[in-house]
Amino acid sequence: MRWTQSLRIHLAVLIVGLLLAVATPLVLLAYGQGQETALEGARRQMQLLAERVSDRLSDLVAGSLAPVTLASAAVQFAAPVDADMAGKQGMLLRMLTAAPEIDTAHVGYPDGGFLQAVKLDDDGWRRASGAPEAAVTALRLIRRTGADTATESWTYFDGAGARLGASPERPTRYDPRGRPWYRAALAAAPGPALSGPYAMATTGSVGISLSRVTSGPDGGIVSVDVLLDTIGAFLVDARLSRHAEAFVFDRNGRLVVHSNRQIADQLPDAIGSRDGMAELRALPEAGLVKVAQTMLSERQPGETLLQTFQYKGQAWLIHLSGGGAGTLAEGATVVVAAPESDFTADTIALLQQGVAIAAGVLFAGILAALLVAIAISRSLAALTRQAQRFEALDLEPGPPINSRISEVMALASAMTAARNAVRSFALYVPSEVVRLLVGGGRFSGRVAERREVTVMFTDIRDFTTICETHEPEAVVAMLSAYFDVMSGCIRDHGGAIIQFLGDSVYAMWNAPIEDPHHVDHALACALSLAARIEAYNAAEAALGKPVLVTRFGLHTGTAVVGSMGAADRLQYTAIGDTVNVASRLEGINKAYGTTILASRQVRDHATGGVTFRPLGEVQAKGRAEPVEIYEVRAG
Repeated sequence: MRWTQSLRIHLAVLIVGLLLAVATPLVLLAYGQGQETALEGARRQMQLLAERVSDRLSDLVAGSLAPVTLASAAVQFAAPVDADMAGKQGMLLRMLTAAPEIDTAHVGYPDGGFLQAVKLDDDGWRRASGAPEAAVTALRLIRRTGADTATESWTYFDGAGARLGASPERPTRYDPRGRPWYRAALAAAPGPALSGPYAMATTGSVGISLSRVTSGPDGGIVSVDVLLDTIGAFLVDARLSRHAEAFVFDRNGRLVVHSNRQIADQLPDAIGSRDGMAELRALPEAGLVKVAQTMLSERQPGETLLQTFQYKGQAWLIHLSGGGAGTLAEGATVVVAAPESDFTADTIALLQQGVAIAAGVLFAGILAALLVAIAISRSLAALTRQAQRFEALDLEPGPPINSRISEVMALASAMTAARNAVRSFALYVPSEVVRLLVGGGRFSGRVAERREVTVMFTDIRDFTTICETHEPEAVVAMLSAYFDVMSGCIRDHGGAIIQFLGDSVYAMWNAPIEDPHHVDHALACALSLAARIEAYNAAEAALGKPVLVTRFGLHTGTAVVGSMGAADRLQYTAIGDTVNVASRLEGINKAYGTTILASRQVRDHATGGVTFRPLGEVQAKGRAEPVEIYEVRAG
């Protein structure tokens, strides 16, 4: 079964389909491109951040190493620890200000002597040195008093470098010769050395030491302690997104810097302790550290990795890259990780906005489609209603159709012409025949069938005399009014007027429309016509017009019914003895002075409500067998 709907539905579906066909690929394409662009931008940002962190590490090392290199060549540090104290003091205090990351600057000697300048920004150094509140820097001097004994003293300075005082000497067990930075410098001589990272004993901060052997036979090892807190602060400030994390592994794969504050706070206790690092990795926040360490173990030296992985039910991007090649930071690994959603959220929001806009456009398109469809289909709907009325043979003109579409106006004009033609056609052909012709094409060519019908003939008494005494125009007017009464009553009782024969009417029941009660309907029609004609004549007589006394003849029987005639001119009619008998009975009324005569066949098929007065048998003209007749009266 074919799917059929109104034009407005078809137009709406078509326009909506076109909008969807255009909008959907565009939205999906924009989403795909936007997501890929966002991820590509995230990868690029990760790479740039890793490069910046690597550069920052390299700069931190290089910036802190510069004063070490200068100091290793200074003549002040070529002398023993307690010689040229003023020169050593000035040099060490200047080294503290060479880079903000330098926490302490110191020189150790082969005899165990030690000279150290410290910043008092941290409470740890202030407590360890016993410095007064006004002190900004302090100088620590250790002298060896024996093979296993030594003393230390502290001198305090304000922000301008002025001496504020000194502490008394006290015993100390500190020996620079056993420290990692001292041994590393000796191993790397004559070049610089990097040791650590490790937690600073006094401050607890994570840092590294840069050291170098000084020149001269009595020289020692010049070194600075560099804190990595600034790298952690930089990672926090440069964080790519809300959930992004960045951290650094040293050349031994140990975590030394992390942007997460909770993890960073655990680093001083974890560095240098296998158990402490295990506890750190067990932290819920350290999941990415474990992921990165796994990747680090599979990474080739110097290789840069950029991968996607699943973490906590989300897709994450992770970037691993090495520290600055050819520098003391070489071997460190910078890790940047962030969930993809941090970078695609804006794209998804734009997609949702695009979908909302597309939905709005689609809704507007649907409204526009409906409005256009309604505008177009309104006139077509009017044409459809006229066609339906046409099909029901309601041939009265309908309201005028107005449209800006030429095809619609052409169709309306053709419909009007067809309605007028059929209306004219219906004046000459029984309306039932016209309805069947228009509705189903029942009559095609010269075809006929045998059918039981009831036929009625009528005739006006002395009509010839009336014609002789009246003008033709007056006769036509009288007949037209008379036939209106006849036609309306026959139609009301389900009959069809087959032909007007002068002043006579030839009507039939059960053809062309089947009627199982055709006999009763024909009898009721004859009685009703007699009453209507009587009333009509009374009104005409009151106007001085002649009366049209009408006689009726009815017979029921089998006849051949159908379209008959020439190939180019057909007529719907019935032929046979039934038609002839009905015609003869109408004429026999004159001999009996009756109005309605019917045959025995009519009486036998009648079901009641009518009185039949038997009149005997008559010999109808042109028929061998007599016909038994009855006068029909109202019951």
